[in-house]
Amino acid sequence: MKQILKKDLLNLIIESNEEMGEMAYKPKGTQDSGGRIRKFKPIYKDSDNGGTDQDPDGWILNPNQIEGEDKAYFFLHGQDLDSFIEENREFLDGIANKLGQDRVCIQDGNRTKCQPRSLKTGTQYVPSGNKMSSETKIKRSLNSLVEEYMASPEISEKLSKLSIPEIRARDRKHIDRYGKINNNRIQYGTHTFNSYESSQQFLKFVTARITGKETPEEFKSYHLARQFNQNYRNWEETKKNSKQYMGQTPSYMLDAYGFDEANLDVTVRTDFKINGVLTNEEYVWTVKFMTKFGRKLKEDRYLPGGLDLDKEFTITKRVPLEAGEEFNEEHTIMDSFSIKSGLIEALDELKGKIMELRPIETLKLANVKKYDITKKVGTRN
Repeated sequence: MKQILKKDLLNLIIESNEEMGEMAYKPKGTQDSGGRIRKFKPIYKDSDNGGTDQDPDGWILNPNQIEGEDKAYFFLHGQDLDSFIEENREFLDGIANKLGQDRVCIQDGNRTKCQPRSLKTGTQYVPSGNKMSSETKIKRSLNSLVEEYMASPEISEKLSKLSIPEIRARDRKHIDRYGKINNNRIQYGTHTFNSYESSQQFLKFVTARITGKETPEEFKSYHLARQFNQNYRNWEETKKNSKQYMGQTPSYMLDAYGFDEANLDVTVRTDFKINGVLTNEEYVWTVKFMTKFGRKLKEDRYLPGGLDLDKEFTITKRVPLEAGEEFNEEHTIMDSFSIKSGLIEALDELKGKIMELRPIETLKLANVKKYDITKKVGTRN
């Protein structure tokens, strides 16, 4: 038997300690478990980063630990869906080829170091070379047109100068995900809220935007949950204007029940909708842009009466169907040149109406001289 010298033994111990120190900590449930299928494990786009302090690019979940039921989830982390897919297509294709063509989902949200507690269905990734469903094809074409005509830098700058919330066509939190999207019917909607702590603050922002000056103050721009929900009662649009703050949720640290800690007095809301209906003889597009405004007294506990309609534009385009034209998974309504052109005409016309708006109209709305900002003696809320 070969004798191990004391110095060699010490070197082995030192090297072993160094290797142990370089091994990264893995959260409970992600460690190798004697060949058993793990409930969750992190995914790194760059395999060299596995085991470092970097947040995983995604997670593979298999809660029942059944072979063949691994499902990968990735997070947009602030990117829009199409950009994320184009940037990561090769990597996503590799995961889809390994797990299965329908086993990769993309979700809103940020990457996280610890395994996610719960996950929604998200958007199923369609690997390169696979045929997209008609719904996916219509959505992508629709989103692209909305981005080009209603969410471009030009129109966003105009809306900002008007103190109207911008249209966020690529932010899924703002979009109606309950609406139908198919060859027979399109129901697209998005909304954005801007709220201010007081009437005076709103006036400051309106005048600053008109004159091109900056203001050091901040306002709140947000989406409001349960505005499109069809399973539960929708939240009132004046949630953030109520003095009923109930703290934050313990799990995700979100404002409980949608209430806001600040006492927000002024709210401006933007809604943008596209409806499309296929009939036997024509395709009908209806495009609508609407803004609402509400203001309360500082001492009021809520905004009485809700938000009032401020501006509303509705454009309708009727497109005759070509003889014998049919729509299916291969040929969608957005593949029809005449139908797509009808939507483009409606969007372009709506954009023109918005560009004609004058900031002076918002200034009149914001003028606190025409509004009592304190409660009059003898009045009650």
